[in-house]
Amino acid sequence: MCVLCWNCFREKDTEGACPHCGYDGAEQLERFPLALRPGSILNGQYIVGRVLGQGGFGISHWAFQDHSALTSITLPGSVTSIGEYTFSGCTNLTSITLLEGMTSIDDNTFGGCNALTSITLPESLTSIGNWAFTGCSALTSITIPEGVINIGVNPFSNCDRLTAIHVQPDSYAAEFFKDDPRLVIDG
Repeated sequence: MCVLCWNCFREKDTEGACPHCGYDGAEQLERFPLALRPGSILNGQYIVGRVLGQGGFGISHWAFQDHSALTSITLPGSVTSIGEYTFSGCTNLTSITLLEGMTSIDDNTFGGCNALTSITLPESLTSIGNWAFTGCSALTSITIPEGVINIGVNPFSNCDRLTAIHVQPDSYAAEFFKDDPRLVIDG
């Protein structure tokens, strides 16, 4: 049986200490008895990782940010929103598939995913946050679904190889990117 390490998010074959990073979840339960259990799913969309600290500020948890072992992601339709910085800095992430049901990508969600070459956005998507894909320097093309009605500041800044932003005519995205030389109107 494979389980995930809640520190490095790599698969491991056994319970106990992770052979990749040495993290032992049992120790966390003793040190932070009030924290959410690693692996808990919040609001049907967020996976709780290891505790970073506990104090007057609350409890901070680790997610996928800066997780270099992550190479591809497929998020089910039951995940409707991806929070800020969730996958930022995942430098080996090459492929992202977001299934129908996803409506929102928050600020800097995929920032610095510089190996990202492929992303599939669902028709259900309505919002793309500020700098959502900033620094995705390997991305060459993206298609913005017609239902997107909110696009934040510079969602594709520092995407040096991005040459085509595909949109539908008369869509919000067509208007938003009207002065961008990468705009390609399909249909």
